[in-house]
Amino acid sequence: METISEYEKMKQQILVAAKSVFIKYGYNKVSMDDIAKALGKSRSTLYHYFKNKKEVFELIAFTEFKQIMQLAELEVIKGKSIQDNLIDYYSKKADCANELLVAYSSLAEEIKAHEDVFYEISKMQVEAEASVLRRILEWAIEQKEINTGKERDITFLSRVLTTALRSFEQEVFLQNKFSTFKVNLSMLVEILCKGLR
Repeated sequence: METISEYEKMKQQILVAAKSVFIKYGYNKVSMDDIAKALGKSRSTLYHYFKNKKEVFELIAFTEFKQIMQLAELEVIKGKSIQDNLIDYYSKKADCANELLVAYSSLAEEIKAHEDVFYEISKMQVEAEASVLRRILEWAIEQKEINTGKERDITFLSRVLTTALRSFEQEVFLQNKFSTFKVNLSMLVEILCKGLR
C-alpha cells in the first residue's frame, strides 16, 4: 500500500509529465496515453490518480496560479506605503503570469475554454487577494496613510480593492495587454489610494 508521501510524489510526477506535453502540444491534442508515455507508466496508473485529462489540467492550472499568488505575496512588506505594496503585489503577479504565458502560450485560451476552471481559479484568487489587501489596508491605517479604522470598513474596502484591481488584471490577462500593464496599474492604484485618504 502506498504511503501519502508516495501517493503525492507520483501525483507530482504525473503533473510534471502532463505539463510538458500540454506545453508541447496544447490541451486539445493531448490524451491520457500521451501523458502516460511522457511519464513512462501505463495509462491505468494515471487513472489511479486522476479521473481524466481535464482533472489533470485543472490541478496544473490551480498549482501554477497558487504559486503565482505566493510569489506575489512575498512582495507585500509592512513599512512600505499602501501604493508601493499594491503596485509591487500586482506587478509581481503580472510578471509571473506573463512568464507562464510565454512558456505555455495556449494557457490563457485553454483556461478561457474551461469556464469552470477559470471560475474556480478566480474564486481562489479573490479569497487570497482579499486577505492580502486587508493586511495592506491594516498596515496603511497603522501608518496613518488612510482614514478608516472600522472593522467592517476594512473588510468592505479589501473587497472593493480586490474587485477593482482584479477587473483590470483580468482584462490584461484575457486580452494579453502586458505591455501597458505597469503604467496603467500605477495610475489605477494612485486613483484608488487618493480615494482612501
